[in-house]
Amino acid sequence: MLAHTLDRFQECKAVDEIILVLPRDRIDEYKARLDPFLPAKTREVVAGGDTRQASVNVGLRRIDGKRAPLVAVHDGARPLAAPLLIERVIHAARGCSGAIAAVPIVETLKEVDDGVVQRTIERSRYYRAQTPQCFHFKVLEKAFDRALEEGFHGTDEAALVERTGAQIRIVPGSEQNIKVTTPEDMKLVELYLNDLRES
Repeated sequence: MLAHTLDRFQECKAVDEIILVLPRDRIDEYKARLDPFLPAKTREVVAGGDTRQASVNVGLRRIDGKRAPLVAVHDGARPLAAPLLIERVIHAARGCSGAIAAVPIVETLKEVDDGVVQRTIERSRYYRAQTPQCFHFKVLEKAFDRALEEGFHGTDEAALVERTGAQIRIVPGSEQNIKVTTPEDMKLVELYLNDLRES
């Protein structure tokens, strides 16, 4: 799965280099298995932290902000991000502090307390965040520094950047840009990959 994810970034013309952050406790195993699949753009493979936020921070600190003014972050568990989507997110980030891929919520949203529906939420302003997420290096660095100082833990990079007041744009994501978290997700990814091979 991770090899497919890396392929998408290798194919994207807007990406110059890849820093791959792997689980610290299994880094040797992952490196050995991934070595034949590492794309040419891979600059470095590093051991991550105990959380997603800590792992992204490790990768961020390996970047020279003067050489790489924009930083895109992506989940290894999203192997179907199209190179064009990655490029669109990077392009959108150039015009503001950052940009993220996201898809509008189409299901009806309910606010629930202790298993009981309290009210229906107006869904037109709500989106499901995806990756890639791309930010100016200095904006992301400031967001991570502030989160560390204040002990804040976010579920994505945008959550950290939002707290600085920086503007983040939405780029239309894709329902195919699945984050694999269940066996059912993996089956869907396999179907999509088969379609891509046949097309």
